[in-house]
Amino acid sequence: EHFIIQDLSISTDAVDFLITCPDVPGMYNVWGVAQPLGAACQDVTLQHLTISHTTLQPLQSNGAYRGSRTLNLLGADIRILDSTVSTQNTVAMFLINPKNSIVSGNVFLDGKISTIQIFTSQRTIIENNEISATDPGGFCIDTQGQAYYLYVANNYIHDCQGTYGEGFTTDTPYLPYRLGRPATINASDGSFTYSEPLIDPNRHVPAGSRIDLSNGYIAVVVGGTGIGQMKRITANTYTKVSVESPWQVPLDATSVIDLQVDKSQNVFYQNRFLNTSVAVQLYSQAYENVIDGNTSTDTGGFWCVGTDSIVPATSSTTVRRFEYCYYNEWVNNVLNGNLPDSNINKEHQMGYPNAFIGLVGGATVPSGLNSTGLTLDPLVILIGNSVRDNQLQNNNTIGFSYGRNMTHPSIMPPNRDSIMSLDFVVEGNKVQSCQPAQGSARSSPVGVDIYPGAVDSLLGNNQVSDCLTPVWNSSQR
Repeated sequence: EHFIIQDLSISTDAVDFLITCPDVPGMYNVWGVAQPLGAACQDVTLQHLTISHTTLQPLQSNGAYRGSRTLNLLGADIRILDSTVSTQNTVAMFLINPKNSIVSGNVFLDGKISTIQIFTSQRTIIENNEISATDPGGFCIDTQGQAYYLYVANNYIHDCQGTYGEGFTTDTPYLPYRLGRPATINASDGSFTYSEPLIDPNRHVPAGSRIDLSNGYIAVVVGGTGIGQMKRITANTYTKVSVESPWQVPLDATSVIDLQVDKSQNVFYQNRFLNTSVAVQLYSQAYENVIDGNTSTDTGGFWCVGTDSIVPATSSTTVRRFEYCYYNEWVNNVLNGNLPDSNINKEHQMGYPNAFIGLVGGATVPSGLNSTGLTLDPLVILIGNSVRDNQLQNNNTIGFSYGRNMTHPSIMPPNRDSIMSLDFVVEGNKVQSCQPAQGSARSSPVGVDIYPGAVDSLLGNNQVSDCLTPVWNSSQR
């Protein structure tokens, strides 16, 4: 704890881990810290460093990834400032539980399979950095677990093509800790109970352990009365969950509550993205995030991804994977050009290559009782999102879409809930020149695209020019 490393050059290809704090066995876990370590750093500064870190072998003798890391830190009040970090076959920066921390003024050159990863972050600033991949196997930056009060501003993020190629993504976990109707609801304090115990699904903890939701978890109403509300969880037992305050709209027996990791109230401001599969990707449980004043050139666009499907949890059990996208805003962003071969286009393409700003909902779950034995309440994936005052040029589209290989015209697929997007606002945007992307013979014919399953969308004061179809509205109303 409480140390500074500054004004130092380090060059090595002989170690897997370069700067690690705290120095405990869990910090060398290949896939991250599985359990609380009982130790953490506090008040640590790394500044004016020049680091070249290469591990000669990315894999162990058994073929498994070595898990190498350059800056490997867990704790609060961590400052990484004005340094240059060049890496190969390693994680350039691995921050775990950063609170009240700052990463500013750095240059990260991510070589083969190198990346930046942030786990379970609160109140952390990432600003004025240049982050790029120096070969096709390099990544840029992603967050895992909780992402709350992140401020990501004035960064230049470019040429990220490794695996999915995201410029910045909020990723994992995907499965809810509990999704369903509570047994009882206390109107006076907002707490609720379940008839079955809350069991931690983490495979690294002893079987039957009670999950602790008191730090970094939220309760969101995703169906029934009071839909769209969110409360932070303050305490829980095996069967009871307490929240910060009573629900503004009281819940009842129809209310469906999703207990999930908190990924809310993050700001992405005036960043530049170039040649990435996606610029900012809100992936899984996005609530009240702001994407403001960013520039995206030759990327797959800005996405918020939600889904509703039945997936295997173990070899013998299945769960409902539900991911929402509620009350997020894209404002004053500029998109120019696209990346037609981006991963996001391959996974969610709408029958034509384009860059996209808006919402993706992939639902395969019908209402009622499924063959899995799960009772499937009708839920809404996307609520209250807005796209305002953005400028899109050269084959870019605004909209709400779902599924893969989507075509026009389209109708609502059978066995899907009647509402997938509620209260989507698109206003004051400029969409110009839906022309074929470089290297493609096809053009993006649609300026604003509203797919089936959208209810109560508001489109106003948008200017669409040089597009075959200015607005394609297939919504219910």
